[in-house]
Amino acid sequence: IIYTGRSAKTDSIYQDQNLFGIDFDYSTASFRGDKNFQFQTFFVGHNSNSKLNETFFDLSSRGVRFSYPNDLWYAHASYREIGDSFDPATGFIPRNGFIRFQPTIKYKPRPESLKIVRQLEFGAELENMTNNDGKLIKQETKFHLLKIKFENGDEVSVGAKILKEYLDEDFEIVEGNVITTGDYESNGFYIKTQTSNSRKIGADITLYQGEFWTGDIKKIETKIFFNPIPGINLNGELNYNNIGLSSGNFETTLYKLIVGIYPTPKLAYYNNIQYDDISNILGLYSKVRYTIRPGSDLYLVYSNNWQNFGQGIWDHDYSTISRVSSVKINYTHRF
Repeated sequence: IIYTGRSAKTDSIYQDQNLFGIDFDYSTASFRGDKNFQFQTFFVGHNSNSKLNETFFDLSSRGVRFSYPNDLWYAHASYREIGDSFDPATGFIPRNGFIRFQPTIKYKPRPESLKIVRQLEFGAELENMTNNDGKLIKQETKFHLLKIKFENGDEVSVGAKILKEYLDEDFEIVEGNVITTGDYESNGFYIKTQTSNSRKIGADITLYQGEFWTGDIKKIETKIFFNPIPGINLNGELNYNNIGLSSGNFETTLYKLIVGIYPTPKLAYYNNIQYDDISNILGLYSKVRYTIRPGSDLYLVYSNNWQNFGQGIWDHDYSTISRVSSVKINYTHRF
C-alpha cells in the first residue's frame, strides 16, 4: 500500500495532490507439483483539482500480470490500463490514455540427440495497444521462428515481426522528410548471432530487413566486447540504418564505446561515449560508484556533450554545449 501527498505553493505551476495505490504479488515454485507461477496486480489513483468532468478511471492506472516461467514451456500475459488524466506527482508515465495487452508463449525443448545443442526455442509474442475508445495505436506481433542455444553458450536465432501503427500527427523523421498522419503496416525479418559472455572476446550481430513507414529499412547492429582480465570490460557498438522512404532516402549511424573498470567489489568506474551522425553530438557519461557498505553508496557523476560542426565523426570541429557534474549519496538504515 502506498500514499503520497503533495502540497504546492499558490504561485506554483503544480497543484495539491493525494495519490494512493495498492499492489499484490504472489509467487510459487510448486504450481501443479513442481512448476513456477507468478501473479501480480496493482492499482494507483489520485485526486484532481481540475474542473473537468474526470471519472475515477480517468485518474487511475491498473493492471494484472500472469507468468509461467518454466524450462520447457514459458508463458506470460499482462494487461494494463492508464486513464486519460492520470498524472502522478511522484514518478512519470510514458503516455496517458491507453490499454495494453501483452501475451507471450515459448516452447523450449532440450534435444538429447543433438550433442552440441543445449536448447531450442520457438515462440510468439503480441503487444496490442489501443486508446481508451478502442482505436488501435500499435499492434506488434513477433515470431521467434528458431533460437539455438549451443553448449558453449553461443546462440543463433531467426525471427519475423508484423507491426501495425497509427500515427496521430505528422512528424519529421529527418530534416525535409515528413511522415504523415495515418495507419501504417510493416513486416520484417531478422537473423541474430550472439557469442557467450564467458569468452574474453565476442560479438553480437543482428541483420534486419523489412518495411518502414512509407518505405523499407536495412539495419545492422553489431556489438563487440573484450574482457582482457577480470574487472575490465570493453564494449564497442555500431548501429547502422539504411532507410528508403517515398519522400527520400537517408542513412543513420550510431557509435558507442562503453568502458567498465571494477578494481574491487566496492569500487566501480563506468564510461559511456557515443556519437550519432544525425544530431552530430558526441556525448560522454562517466560515473564512479563507491560502496561504503551494502545498501549505502557514493556516486560521482560527470557528463559532457559536444556539438560537431565538422562534416563527420572523423572530420570534426567540436564545441561544448553542456557540462554537468553531480554527487549523490544513497544511504540505507537497517533495523
